[in-house]
Amino acid sequence: MTGTRDVLQLEALQQELLTVCDQYDDSLHEVERLTAEVERLRRAEQALQVERDHATRRITELVDRERQYREVAETWVRDSETMSDEIETASLVQRFMVRQDPIDDVEGVEVASSYRPAGQTSGDWFGFDRDDHSFTVMLADATGHGLPAALLTAGLFAVTESLRVVSRMAAPTIDLHAHLAMVRQPDLLLQILHETIEVMGGGRFGVSFIAARYEPGHHLMRIARAAHPPVMWVRRGAAAATQIMQPSAEGTMPLGLGGARRGWAEQRITLTEGDLLLFHTDGFTDVTDRNGRTLGLRRTAGWLYDARDLPVAAARDQLQSRFDEFVSGHVVNDDVTFVLVRITR
Repeated sequence: MTGTRDVLQLEALQQELLTVCDQYDDSLHEVERLTAEVERLRRAEQALQVERDHATRRITELVDRERQYREVAETWVRDSETMSDEIETASLVQRFMVRQDPIDDVEGVEVASSYRPAGQTSGDWFGFDRDDHSFTVMLADATGHGLPAALLTAGLFAVTESLRVVSRMAAPTIDLHAHLAMVRQPDLLLQILHETIEVMGGGRFGVSFIAARYEPGHHLMRIARAAHPPVMWVRRGAAAATQIMQPSAEGTMPLGLGGARRGWAEQRITLTEGDLLLFHTDGFTDVTDRNGRTLGLRRTAGWLYDARDLPVAAARDQLQSRFDEFVSGHVVNDDVTFVLVRITR
């Protein structure tokens, strides 16, 4: 009996030992699994750290870029404010260059004008000159718009104003006075201005220009122009249509282009009391309405004819009103200038 018991105990111990061995194997597998999991987590943590470092560098780069953009924006704002101030100053100077107040102290003519820049500065300019025997009206339209065009018209103003001022300073007995009176003739004036603009623009920029000098004592108007729209005029109370002066062959090239040139054809018309003349830049007749129709010379001539019996200021207002009605609802992208001259004797 004792031997049987010992065998059973031995078998029980063997079974217990097998169980312990199985448990050890299971524990060993679990340790291996946990070790692998720890290694996976360690690698994941390393990868996460790499991503974290990359994100940190990216955030730093974005912060630096945002700072650079902010500095550029601040510089742009400062420059824009400075440029805006400079453009405002240029606009103010240009307004001083253009005389829009009534010309009511000139014997033989009455004048009314309209000046509408497309922006703060303009490529259009007009001016007047007079002496004891004549009255001159001048219009210019420089290539383009804005400041570059305004600089060209400033050059025209400087030359014409210098001639006017010096001529008034010179005594009639001095040869200089006679010389200045000569160069203020329309054809010679265009030659002077052509050479001025050619120097200013390096031969790359052009200006259309017209100068018309009226001599009341002879009822004669002498006109010279360079690629400028034609003069229109109509008799007061006349049944005939508005007349349009077509350009001569010499008047088709703008000032400042074409190199050295000599001689500008001068056209002449005889006027009578009551005649109404229109001088304008192409911004007036080339404008289009919202349907794409161009105002044109013919329509403008009709408007001038309808205004032939009105006082010159009222005629100006009527032309402005019809122009505004024509372009109603459409943006005007060009400078628009016109001058009306009524012959009073």
